[in-house]
Amino acid sequence: TYRYAPLGVAGTTPRHRLDTRYRGVDLGGLSALAGLDGMDVAGRADGHHLLEFTSGQFDRRTGNGEMLISAPDGQRMQGRDLIELPAPRAAGVGARLDRDLPLGRVPIAAELHYRYQGAWLDLDRSYVSTPETYVEFSGRTQSGEASDVAFHVTSRDWQQSNRLLAGIMTAAGARTRPVEVSGSGTFDGRMLGRFRMPRVQGQFAGRDLRAWDVNWGAARTALVIEDGYVDLTGAEMEQGNGRMQVSGRFSLGFPRRDGGEELRARVQLFDWPLRDLRHAFALDAYPVDGPLSGDFHLDGLYRGPHGYGRMRLGESSAYREPIGSATSALRFDGAGVHLEDIEIDKGGGRVAGTAYVGWDGRFRFQVEGRGIPLPALRALTYEGVPLTGQLRFTASGDATFRAPRYDVRAAIDDLYVADEGVGQLTAQLSIREQQLFIEALEIASSRLAVSGTGRLPMDDTSDADLTLTFANTSLDPYVRAFSPTFSPFTSAVGSGALRVVGPLDDRTRLRGDLRIDALRVQFIDYQIRNDGPVRLVLANDALQIDRMRLVGEGTRLDVAGDVRLDTERISIRLLGDANLGLLQGVISDVRASGSAEVQAEISGPWASPVVGGSALLQDGRLRYGSLPHSVEDINGQVRFDTGGASLEGVTARLGGGPITFGGRVTFAGLSPREFNVTATGYEMRIRYPEGVRSLIDAQLALRGPVAEPTVSGSVQVRDAVLTRSIDTSGTGVFGLAGGGGPAAPVVVVSSYPLRFDIRVTAESTLRIANGSARLVSSADLTLRGTYDRPQLFGRAEIERGEVFFEGQRYRVRRGVVDFSNPTRIEPFFDIEAETRAQVPGQIYIVTFRVSGTPDRFVFDLSSDPPLNAVDIMALLFGDVRDPQNAELRALRTPNQTEQDLIAARAARLLASPIAQNVGRVAEQALGVDSVQITPSLGDLSSQQSSRLSPGARLTIGKRISERLYLTYAQLLTSSQRDQLILLEFTQSDRLSWIVSQNEDDTYAVDVRVRHIF
Repeated sequence: TYRYAPLGVAGTTPRHRLDTRYRGVDLGGLSALAGLDGMDVAGRADGHHLLEFTSGQFDRRTGNGEMLISAPDGQRMQGRDLIELPAPRAAGVGARLDRDLPLGRVPIAAELHYRYQGAWLDLDRSYVSTPETYVEFSGRTQSGEASDVAFHVTSRDWQQSNRLLAGIMTAAGARTRPVEVSGSGTFDGRMLGRFRMPRVQGQFAGRDLRAWDVNWGAARTALVIEDGYVDLTGAEMEQGNGRMQVSGRFSLGFPRRDGGEELRARVQLFDWPLRDLRHAFALDAYPVDGPLSGDFHLDGLYRGPHGYGRMRLGESSAYREPIGSATSALRFDGAGVHLEDIEIDKGGGRVAGTAYVGWDGRFRFQVEGRGIPLPALRALTYEGVPLTGQLRFTASGDATFRAPRYDVRAAIDDLYVADEGVGQLTAQLSIREQQLFIEALEIASSRLAVSGTGRLPMDDTSDADLTLTFANTSLDPYVRAFSPTFSPFTSAVGSGALRVVGPLDDRTRLRGDLRIDALRVQFIDYQIRNDGPVRLVLANDALQIDRMRLVGEGTRLDVAGDVRLDTERISIRLLGDANLGLLQGVISDVRASGSAEVQAEISGPWASPVVGGSALLQDGRLRYGSLPHSVEDINGQVRFDTGGASLEGVTARLGGGPITFGGRVTFAGLSPREFNVTATGYEMRIRYPEGVRSLIDAQLALRGPVAEPTVSGSVQVRDAVLTRSIDTSGTGVFGLAGGGGPAAPVVVVSSYPLRFDIRVTAESTLRIANGSARLVSSADLTLRGTYDRPQLFGRAEIERGEVFFEGQRYRVRRGVVDFSNPTRIEPFFDIEAETRAQVPGQIYIVTFRVSGTPDRFVFDLSSDPPLNAVDIMALLFGDVRDPQNAELRALRTPNQTEQDLIAARAARLLASPIAQNVGRVAEQALGVDSVQITPSLGDLSSQQSSRLSPGARLTIGKRISERLYLTYAQLLTSSQRDQLILLEFTQSDRLSWIVSQNEDDTYAVDVRVRHIF
């Protein structure tokens, strides 16, 4: 209602009274009336409005009112607390804000409470809410000219909130354009002054803040907004591990209409991502990234600041090349930035220099690097090609990033490819018009000489053109770097040239020509060379072997064919004669000779090619490095097909005996994969194991994968002799103390992965024949284990034999040797032997029984006539006194026999190293079966037992026939004749005849009859 009264009353001024009440008013139709251009407010209003004033005194008006606006049904609105609603759809990365875009439909909810007090409008606690923004305010304003309004803002999208505020201020008469900023947060502050040009101050807290198309993370600051600027005091921003502190003034828009400066600030960075700053200042063309720390003082324009600072980059990258760290002083001059005192750490090396980067895309620099290890350079890192060495260089340039121009002089000292030395590399490079020109490239050492020139494109508009020449260059070390299995005994030296033309990233259009004028390849003791130039051509996505002929002693081999790069297939033909010495370059640790007539073709996918054809072998010879025998006289035809190589009908000789091979070898590509080979041989003389010489027949099979093949089958031993002497001089069988514990097995790394599963049978053909023993035995054994660690299982039975020890000859009556140790070849003996010990007037038959392993024997002694063990051992060690003589026993002190035995054994232990070597030489020189020197310390039973009288007895034995044996013994240190000659004839196991000349020059004939009760 409206009332204007009283009218016509003298002395009374009429008053205006407007009292309005409304309900359910649709605000959409009122937006245009309110001047909210481009904004369609959605909501319904309820409320009342009372305004009273005396006519002509509007500035003394009074009244009050309230307005309650309800949002459209179902519309969620932002409250004071920041709620997690789906964020509005953001513009794409790099999209710019359209600052003139209309707001469109804006749902709104509000509660307004106000009072008129003259020219002032008092605002009680009120709020306005949209889906993205909540504004709570209270205060007063004098017609928008003088205002003091406290407010709180909560926004889940600062961009939308800013656009709404700009729209309202524009409708209020203050033409305002939105600022490009987004994120969420709160703002508590006061608005002072005129609505058209207010001063806003307060505390800001935000998260996920985005400006200039960069996410700046979370921020807190005190700020003042006035005259189109925001003044920050102690602002802090955090994003990930980065932190930024900012104080200063920033323009809310640029360029400014008033031409004023756009920033004057101090910015401190702590590990902030450099890519954010590059993008904010539109410097994306400079691909440098990493955590940036620094202190910068800037003023002027955003796009052309002035100022100074210092920065440090942590672990970073420049032009996709990793950098350890970098430091530099900065000076901004408006047109660009000067980088002074640059220090860059690169893998322990150092780069120093200066640079200038202009905002218009120009640059200039001059740097020097030293001591940079090649493994730290990503640009020189190639998979499977480990390069080592140190790079030093100088570089300078003055151009634009669109058309860079700079020059580089570089050198690499002690360049290595894997473990192969290359030498020193020097290069002079230049960049011109998007082209890298190699003006000079030199690699030199005692093993190679390579030079090159050419150009490489830095874009897709031109082709590469590279030429490399090499002279007397060793090629095998670099082949070995790519293929570690390449034989270390193979060397190759070549001279020639390589030219490559075309786009390096388009193999179909790439052309190449490799010409080798001189090539020498050495396979241990065999050499081949080229006959005429070798030429390989790359064209039409194929590598063509245009010409290749290899010659050497017994070799004249033509190679032709091609490798298709598009279909990854290979087709190479080999025709001619080849010396088997070529195998030494393919298979490690193999020595080979002989010839082969080759007709072969390698075809199929290059990952799994197939070999077809044949090789006719003639007088071949193969030997694996550590094996004691070679396979000789190899003859026959090896046929190749899709399944591998067939060896049917190939013959050879091993150890002088003939061998016939059968079966085949399966290939995986060009490498053997699995064996299925048989071999039958006769009368082969083998020196294996060490110290054993054997004559055998064998039917063997080699089966299984190449990495772990197994030899199985059977071996019939025609004759096997152990010729290595057995040491009987230590503390073993007849020592005074037992042996030590078993030796710890030695862990051996197999040099050849060969396993055994072979049965060995011998019928009275296993023999030991040396100066220490003569034994004949039969055996049924199984050989297992590996070549380096063989295992032997089974039993051998000694049929007959004799052992020589300390001048005595022991006849073996029975014996069994078992093999059961799974860790090493260790025999377990169970043997009984007897000997004849003679003293004046008496002959003793000593029976010796022993069992155990060589390092842990258990033995037993008995005699006929019977004696105790100590007396028996005294006899065996040369005591010529009859231990049964009562008078002599009465004169001895207690334990005298043990004392004598210890002295005798001590003398043997002291002298055995010398005596053993002398005996071995005498046996070979004199042609006898055994020579032993038995030392002694004198007669310790006499009154002079405290004084030593060293002496020695020489014993020589010679078997005249199987049944007749001659023994001669002489005391070397006696002035008397003191010698013994004994001739023993064994008529049978029961009856033997002995004729002897004794030490006292008497003669005796003994008849020995053995009878067992």
